[in-house]
Amino acid sequence: MADRLNLLLAVHNHQPVGNFPQVFERAFRECYLPFFRILERHPRIRMTVHFSGPLLESMDGREPECAELVSVLAGRGQIELLAAASMSPS
Repeated sequence: MADRLNLLLAVHNHQPVGNFPQVFERAFRECYLPFFRILERHPRIRMTVHFSGPLLESMDGREPECAELVSVLAGRGQIELLAAASMSPS
């Protein structure tokens, strides 16, 4: 009998192509950034994180605080980024 239980956790963060900028801003302010701030305080919790292409592009361009926090968490091995292609319109 095992003394330990492992939970595999992956979080999918998504915003669709063409969503309004104010929706992205609100989602980062009220959801994504607070989530990663809490995760930062619990370094023993590890997980995989996925961002949809439009969300990742928005974070890279307009949300430097969240992008830096994701980078810190990935750098210390707390999160693993799950990649996917972006399907932004040309």
